[in-house]
Amino acid sequence: MTGRETFATPRAAEFFDRKALQAQTGQPAHKFAAVLVKELLDNALDAAETAGESPQVTLETVHDDDRLTIRVSDNGPGMPPELIDRVLDFSVLVSDKSAYRSPTRGAQGNALKTVLGIPYALGGTGPVAISSQGVRQEITAGIDPAGEPRIEHVPTEIDAGPGTTVDVTVPVDDSYFDQYQEIDTHWWARACALFNPHADVAYLANNADLEDRTSYKPSAPDGWRKPLPTDPTSAHWYDETSLARLVFALIGKARRGGRDLPIGEFVRSFTGLSGSAKAKTVCASLPKITHLSGFEDNPAAVGTLLAAMQAESRVPKPILLGKVDAEHYRERFNDWYGVKRFWFSHKTVEGAVPWVIEVAVAETHQPGQIFYATNYSPAFSDRLDRTYLAADDVRTTGADSFLGEVDALPGRERNRAVAIHLITPAAEFLDKGKTTLSLPSGDAVKDVVAAALKAATKDLHAEQKRRERDARAKARPAPSPKADRVSLRDAVFEVMAEAVEKESDGGRLPFPVRNLFYRVPLIQQFGLNADDLKYGYFSQTLVVDYQREHGPISGMYRDPRGTLHEPHTGKTVRLGTREVAAYEFPEHTFNKILYIEKEGLEPVITAAKLAERYDMAIAYGKGQPAEVLS
Repeated sequence: MTGRETFATPRAAEFFDRKALQAQTGQPAHKFAAVLVKELLDNALDAAETAGESPQVTLETVHDDDRLTIRVSDNGPGMPPELIDRVLDFSVLVSDKSAYRSPTRGAQGNALKTVLGIPYALGGTGPVAISSQGVRQEITAGIDPAGEPRIEHVPTEIDAGPGTTVDVTVPVDDSYFDQYQEIDTHWWARACALFNPHADVAYLANNADLEDRTSYKPSAPDGWRKPLPTDPTSAHWYDETSLARLVFALIGKARRGGRDLPIGEFVRSFTGLSGSAKAKTVCASLPKITHLSGFEDNPAAVGTLLAAMQAESRVPKPILLGKVDAEHYRERFNDWYGVKRFWFSHKTVEGAVPWVIEVAVAETHQPGQIFYATNYSPAFSDRLDRTYLAADDVRTTGADSFLGEVDALPGRERNRAVAIHLITPAAEFLDKGKTTLSLPSGDAVKDVVAAALKAATKDLHAEQKRRERDARAKARPAPSPKADRVSLRDAVFEVMAEAVEKESDGGRLPFPVRNLFYRVPLIQQFGLNADDLKYGYFSQTLVVDYQREHGPISGMYRDPRGTLHEPHTGKTVRLGTREVAAYEFPEHTFNKILYIEKEGLEPVITAAKLAERYDMAIAYGKGQPAEVLS
């Protein structure tokens, strides 16, 4: 052998390697058991809905000394053996939703593959068992040292009723799983029931007896409906790229033995286009293409097809996305924690891609919890954690932070319960594990999300501010003789270092300048009234003067005071301390920046395409810069 061989590493390894699975799922290894529960519950709900059944889902766990067994059962039509065979092909993703844009649960096509891979990644050796349609399929999956999949698949005939039952066992190892990280069956069952009022959700806590089974019965009123995986989608929910993906996915299926769909049949599968007359009009825009396979030689024609479909159909209203009623949230919170007071906000964003935002907040008798969901599917954590949210005097990044600012975040001796639910047919994420939502560019959706959060928490926030004012007034010392008083400026400078130390937790944490302003009432020790210090004077004059004399305040950042628009790319960057520091100048995109003090000229300049004509970025301010140090 005279030279090195070139090897191809199979993609299957991504489903069996612990680090790769963490990227796939967006969760650390010690939460893999919870990943299994979430994926299996989502699949169970989808299976029943696809069959037109009211979902009945049961979650059970048994935790022995060295292993945890998870079982999820549903009342769907059952998983056919041929689907399991396709799932066992780790060279492709299998999904009936990945190419469609609709307000349905996960659409990655890797859920069952991760279910098969997680036990191996955690060191398990037992099979995953899928019991359905009279067959128990025991699957032991793994890879060899070269990354090639090794699958043992043993089917056995059984007596079984309708639906599917999946059993997964993972080892319990202190290196990734301990008593504090153990799966919270209780929470996942509640989350599933909270965002799916049409479902009957039951669970058995770890090692519980059957008589201890807890069941959450459906509470949806007659006529309640959510979007189903089988519902037609709207042409307005697609752009040219996403529609091309769907068209070519169907072409690929035809190559593998499926039907080459006629254009008319494809068009009629979309909402608002089922009539023959409309389909005929759309087809007339593409006289040389009769079947989807015709787009192989002319992929650009997908844009023509999309434009014709959108012209012949109406933009769907947000009501098509469904909703969860306020009373359902209230009843669940009351059953679980006891409700003292309850607030609910339901807001929508209309347009080609609509959104529904629901925020339910309760002050409770018992400590409550926070629940997030997208498209009726519970999430592990705040899916808005990278989204800038601003409503009146509250400006934060992430919903968790917003709730913390307005005294609505559960925990820290706050008896609160919160549910945040976002529904949209075109959910996009910033990561492969779908943990963080990417909201559309511009502020329309972000502003509505922030407004919904504000509306549901305004009473708690007002009460919090009143308590803070009362506490300041109570702590305010008697005025000192005029001759002994120090100036407001000198007092702020005297306490600034202490305020920075407290707000940054000894230099460990970043903080916004507004938070520093709330720390500065330490000036009361000089006999001054903290209410006399205004935020504008503090942030734009005193902080700037202090930094000129003492150097930059480490860790402090300012909220964005404008935006920078790149030419050619369409990228927009908010002009705040952290955003500017993290910005990387693109190569060969622009060679100058035009700064405009007011944002009001933006529509005129954008329409004139000045940025593209002169290869320059344009920065718009808000009347004053965030900070000037010279």
